[in-house]
Amino acid sequence: MKKSKIIIQISFVLFLICNFNALGQDHEIDNQGNQDYAGEDHDSHFHPNHIAIFTGATSQLEEDKDTDFTLGVDYVRRFSESGRWGIGVFGEVIFGKHTEWLFGIPVYFSPFNNFWLRAGPALEIHEDEMKSDSGMTGSTKTETETGFALRTGFVYDIEVYGFTLGPNLSIDFFRDKTSLAWGLNIGKGF
Repeated sequence: MKKSKIIIQISFVLFLICNFNALGQDHEIDNQGNQDYAGEDHDSHFHPNHIAIFTGATSQLEEDKDTDFTLGVDYVRRFSESGRWGIGVFGEVIFGKHTEWLFGIPVYFSPFNNFWLRAGPALEIHEDEMKSDSGMTGSTKTETETGFALRTGFVYDIEVYGFTLGPNLSIDFFRDKTSLAWGLNIGKGF
């Protein structure tokens, strides 16, 4: 039941994004009947840097299967004008029972325009409540824990009025759990 709800939500977000893309484009037909974007120089779109804000959710695929609101930011530096390879950094805050922080340094690869695959190491910092050994009933103590993860995923950037808008999907593999982060990136190349 929960998996189908997630699939429906992702499909809805993708549908909205595709419609925003169609609304934000000005089309023009040239003399040969080819459709082109009006007044647009295709070579002017290269930006070596890209920064984006992520808003979405993180779903635990194991354990309690909770889905929690997530905010994040990422930065990508492209290595060449072809823009096929890049390296980035990201940070996310997961607002669950306890706040979790996730930081990473993924490598990006673009097999075709605006579609980015990424993979890299990540560091998770979260707080856990532990029962106190002092003998008092109901007494708990908060302890900060750190763990490592591997993040894989993709981002599809659609250019709308000088900004990028697109779906963002990542799978994080931890030692004892797996989570799915999904949502929307809003960014800007510079």
